[in-house]
Amino acid sequence: AIAAGAIFWRFRLPFSLFLLAASVAGLLYTLVAQTGGISEIVGGAAMLGVGLGTLICAVAFDMKDPTRSTRSSDHAFWLHMAAAPQIIFGVRGLVLGYGFQEASTADATVMLSVLVAFGLISLALNRRALIVSGLITFAAALWTLVNNSGWGGLNSLMLTALLVGGAIVLLGGGWRTARRFILKLFPQQGALGRIFPPEPA
Repeated sequence: AIAAGAIFWRFRLPFSLFLLAASVAGLLYTLVAQTGGISEIVGGAAMLGVGLGTLICAVAFDMKDPTRSTRSSDHAFWLHMAAAPQIIFGVRGLVLGYGFQEASTADATVMLSVLVAFGLISLALNRRALIVSGLITFAAALWTLVNNSGWGGLNSLMLTALLVGGAIVLLGGGWRTARRFILKLFPQQGALGRIFPPEPA
């Protein structure tokens, strides 16, 4: 953590913030495991907390560069990359619990709803990294719902792949249009206007 911080302080390399965030996260997880037990980490609470803290730091850099055109945007990008997996797996731990057992329909529905909300926030922030980090969990939750709806085996897998692939293509092609629609829900002035920058026409 000290080395990554020194590299960022001296050279301002954006990637060094990812290393710094990962190192600090490791230190915090070690502290939590020593004081509260490993269950706080694998259960999702600690991971979600650290991920949200990292996301706040990323948004702070985003506020310095609403147009996403300076090095501050690059700094924020790597912090988003560090924050997103921790938030996703933190939420997964809280919703689904320990281990890798198959989720129930109710759990998968909750998880899918959380991921959709996370995707909408990603759109508003104009950060694709947050969506990409949740794709595997999104696909797993969607597969559970499809499989429990009566589809089975290869058919379930093919339908899930079709839905996920279609969503990626639609979102990639309609990113700007979707952002303009989502941004109607947020103020375009003040601090929120800098966090959720307008989409150019």
